[in-house]
Amino acid sequence: MLKQILIISLSLILWSSCNSTYQYGVYVKNETGEDMKLAYKSSADVKGIVEETVTLRDGEGKMLIWTKDLTVSEAEDVGRTTAGHSHLVADYVNGFIKDDIPSKIKWNGEGVKFMRTDIGQAEFVITYTPEDF
Repeated sequence: MLKQILIISLSLILWSSCNSTYQYGVYVKNETGEDMKLAYKSSADVKGIVEETVTLRDGEGKMLIWTKDLTVSEAEDVGRTTAGHSHLVADYVNGFIKDDIPSKIKWNGEGVKFMRTDIGQAEFVITYTPEDF
Protein backbone atom coordinates (compact mmCIF):
# COMPACT_ATOMS: atom_id res chain seq x y z
CA MET A 1 0.00 0.00 0.00
CA LEU A 2 2.82 2.40 0.89
CA LYS A 3 4.43 1.66 -2.47
CA GLN A 4 1.22 2.60 -4.31
CA ILE A 5 0.87 5.87 -2.38
CA LEU A 6 4.47 6.75 -3.19
CA ILE A 7 3.98 6.02 -6.91
CA ILE A 8 0.77 8.05 -7.03
CA SER A 9 2.41 10.96 -5.18
CA LEU A 10 5.40 10.99 -7.53
CA SER A 11 3.10 10.81 -10.54
CA LEU A 12 1.11 13.80 -9.31
CA ILE A 13 4.29 15.82 -8.70
CA LEU A 14 5.61 15.02 -12.18
CA TRP A 15 2.25 15.77 -13.80
CA SER A 16 1.92 19.13 -12.03
CA SER A 17 5.44 20.18 -13.06
CA CYS A 18 4.75 19.52 -16.74
CA ASN A 19 2.64 22.60 -17.39
CA SER A 20 4.28 24.64 -20.10
CA THR A 21 4.51 28.14 -18.72
CA TYR A 22 7.30 30.52 -19.55
CA GLN A 23 8.52 33.93 -18.41
CA TYR A 24 10.23 36.47 -20.63
CA GLY A 25 11.99 39.75 -20.08
CA VAL A 26 12.79 42.57 -22.48
CA TYR A 27 16.08 44.30 -21.66
CA VAL A 28 17.31 47.36 -23.58
CA LYS A 29 20.62 49.18 -23.51
CA ASN A 30 21.38 52.62 -24.91
CA GLU A 31 24.80 52.90 -26.58
CA THR A 32 23.85 55.70 -28.98
CA GLY A 33 25.95 58.44 -27.41
CA GLU A 34 22.84 60.43 -26.46
CA ASP A 35 19.60 60.08 -24.54
CA MET A 36 16.82 58.17 -26.26
CA LYS A 37 13.13 57.51 -25.81
CA LEU A 38 11.62 54.04 -25.77
CA ALA A 39 7.95 53.40 -26.40
CA TYR A 40 6.62 49.94 -25.65
CA LYS A 41 3.45 47.99 -25.00
CA SER A 42 2.89 44.63 -23.37
CA SER A 43 -0.32 42.89 -22.42
CA ALA A 44 1.59 40.17 -20.54
CA ASP A 45 3.66 42.19 -18.05
CA VAL A 46 3.49 41.23 -14.37
CA LYS A 47 2.04 44.72 -13.75
CA GLY A 48 -0.79 44.09 -16.22
CA ILE A 49 -1.25 45.91 -19.51
CA VAL A 50 1.65 48.36 -19.82
CA GLU A 51 1.99 51.05 -22.48
CA GLU A 52 4.74 53.54 -21.64
CA THR A 53 7.36 55.85 -23.02
CA VAL A 54 10.57 56.13 -21.00
CA THR A 55 13.84 58.02 -21.43
CA LEU A 56 17.03 56.01 -21.34
CA ARG A 57 20.25 57.94 -20.81
CA ASP A 58 23.39 57.13 -22.80
CA GLY A 59 25.06 54.01 -21.40
CA GLU A 60 22.01 53.05 -19.34
CA GLY A 61 20.27 49.68 -19.52
CA LYS A 62 16.81 48.77 -18.27
CA MET A 63 14.43 45.83 -18.03
CA LEU A 64 11.30 47.22 -19.69
CA ILE A 65 9.08 44.16 -19.52
CA TRP A 66 8.94 41.09 -17.32
CA THR A 67 6.04 38.81 -18.14
CA LYS A 68 3.76 36.87 -15.90
CA ASP A 69 3.79 33.10 -16.45
CA LEU A 70 2.72 32.67 -20.06
CA THR A 71 0.93 29.57 -21.24
CA VAL A 72 1.40 28.91 -24.92
CA SER A 73 -0.87 26.99 -27.26
CA GLU A 74 -0.08 23.36 -28.03
CA ALA A 75 0.90 24.38 -31.55
CA GLU A 76 3.49 26.86 -30.23
CA ASP A 77 4.78 24.76 -27.35
CA VAL A 78 8.14 23.19 -28.17
CA GLY A 79 8.92 22.40 -24.53
CA ARG A 80 11.18 25.39 -23.93
CA THR A 81 11.39 29.15 -24.33
CA THR A 82 11.76 30.30 -27.91
CA ALA A 83 12.13 33.55 -29.83
CA GLY A 84 8.90 32.64 -31.61
CA HIS A 85 6.97 33.55 -28.46
CA SER A 86 7.92 37.23 -28.85
CA HIS A 87 4.42 38.15 -30.04
CA LEU A 88 3.12 37.05 -26.63
CA VAL A 89 5.66 39.23 -24.79
CA ALA A 90 5.20 42.66 -26.39
CA ASP A 91 3.09 44.35 -29.03
CA TYR A 92 5.95 46.72 -29.83
CA VAL A 93 9.24 48.15 -28.58
CA ASN A 94 10.37 51.26 -30.47
CA GLY A 95 13.43 53.43 -29.90
CA PHE A 96 13.84 57.10 -30.88
CA ILE A 97 16.64 59.65 -30.70
CA LYS A 98 16.20 63.40 -30.97
CA ASP A 99 12.53 62.74 -30.07
CA ASP A 100 11.46 61.68 -33.57
CA ILE A 101 14.17 59.71 -35.41
CA PRO A 102 13.06 56.05 -35.21
CA SER A 103 15.41 53.11 -34.83
CA LYS A 104 15.76 50.60 -37.67
CA ILE A 105 15.45 47.83 -35.08
CA LYS A 106 11.91 46.46 -35.09
CA TRP A 107 10.34 44.17 -32.50
CA ASN A 108 10.40 40.58 -33.84
CA GLY A 109 13.17 41.56 -36.27
CA GLU A 110 16.92 41.63 -36.65
CA GLY A 111 18.76 43.36 -33.83
CA VAL A 112 16.66 41.72 -31.13
CA LYS A 113 18.75 39.02 -29.46
CA PHE A 114 17.17 36.05 -27.73
CA MET A 115 18.86 34.48 -24.69
CA ARG A 116 17.67 31.61 -22.52
CA THR A 117 18.45 32.48 -18.91
CA ASP A 118 16.95 29.59 -16.93
CA ILE A 119 14.53 26.71 -17.28
CA GLY A 120 11.34 28.31 -18.55
CA GLN A 121 12.83 31.83 -18.62
CA ALA A 122 14.44 33.91 -21.36
CA GLU A 123 15.22 37.50 -22.31
CA PHE A 124 14.98 39.54 -25.46
CA VAL A 125 17.91 41.98 -25.51
CA ILE A 126 18.09 45.11 -27.66
CA THR A 127 21.27 47.21 -27.71
CA TYR A 128 20.76 50.49 -29.55
CA THR A 129 23.82 52.01 -31.27
CA PRO A 130 24.22 55.06 -33.55
CA GLU A 131 24.17 52.74 -36.59
CA ASP A 132 20.57 51.75 -35.75
CA PHE A 133 19.24 55.23 -36.63
